[in-house]
Amino acid sequence: MSKSEVADMIGVGRYTRRQVAHVFLGGFLVIMLFVLGSRNTSTMHAPSDDVRVSEVINIGLQLLKEAGKTVVVHRYEGVQAKKVKGLTKEGKKEFVTQGDLKSHRILYGNLQATFPGINIVSEEHDGDYPSAQSVALSGALDEELVEAITKNGDSIVSQSDLTVWIDPLDATQEYTELLDQYVTVMMCVVFKGQPIAGLMHFPFEGVTFWQWREHHFSKSFSDVAVRKKSRSRVLKAIVSRSHAGEVNRTLHRTFGKNVRVIPAGGAGYKVMQLVNGRADMYVHSTAIKKWDICVGDSMLRHVGGKMATLQGELLDYRDPAKFIVTDGFLAVARRSAFDDIYNKLTY
Repeated sequence: MSKSEVADMIGVGRYTRRQVAHVFLGGFLVIMLFVLGSRNTSTMHAPSDDVRVSEVINIGLQLLKEAGKTVVVHRYEGVQAKKVKGLTKEGKKEFVTQGDLKSHRILYGNLQATFPGINIVSEEHDGDYPSAQSVALSGALDEELVEAITKNGDSIVSQSDLTVWIDPLDATQEYTELLDQYVTVMMCVVFKGQPIAGLMHFPFEGVTFWQWREHHFSKSFSDVAVRKKSRSRVLKAIVSRSHAGEVNRTLHRTFGKNVRVIPAGGAGYKVMQLVNGRADMYVHSTAIKKWDICVGDSMLRHVGGKMATLQGELLDYRDPAKFIVTDGFLAVARRSAFDDIYNKLTY
């Protein structure tokens, strides 16, 4: 039997090699389309222990909203079950509520499970809850994040170079007093000691603001950010309503009638008053924790403002053991105004 007869018997004609080539080419294209399709911006992960900063922010945004729901749901329970967890240097009571702890459980546990190589620092302690409250997380990127990456690109970094500071419930004092407008849930992404992204969620308003370096902002943040210099001769200074210390007297002694002091709760809330132009400076003269101010510091650094200690030093967030800023700080909305205000303040 000839070769052509054998070919006819098994259904292969004289174009067998071409057909086989077509089959292999078609299979290769199908495989490539599958691989490329699986690498879209919503699901692509960095190799090995590296991570895309967009992924950390994306997961953080989801967790902040889930934690915020918990803060709202357990508000009255939290108020009734509040406990004193310690005293400040000035002898003020520091409270912790169920809202603080349940929010911590969502944020800390899920971040640690998702990014095991990142150092997570929380105001509360993971010992308060032996296991995380698992949250169903989406791999799809937030639409505003996709837009930011499209315009300005992403960053791939080693997880070991990142530290995430979280404040499960900022303004706990006000939370127990039902002053909801001051309450935030915050997460700050730090690269080699320097804050690069700040995420702030107002749970009772249902609004989230976020910033990622100089070029990535949520629309909500851009909508409220004021970049024009105030024409008023009277400086508006926002200060802590519960930890004012000597700052009130110092401000009036320094600026006289040319300052209006605005007491408010929550470090996150106060920084947003700088961002939206309702305050010119935020002065804090007593000790404060870095999870309270990391988000605000990041936001101000990247919108033309500045935050520094009352010794004039920029803050570093690399070492979780050094979480207390002992000598207070000054924050301003415009970097150009910092030196003038700082030099006039006398502590």
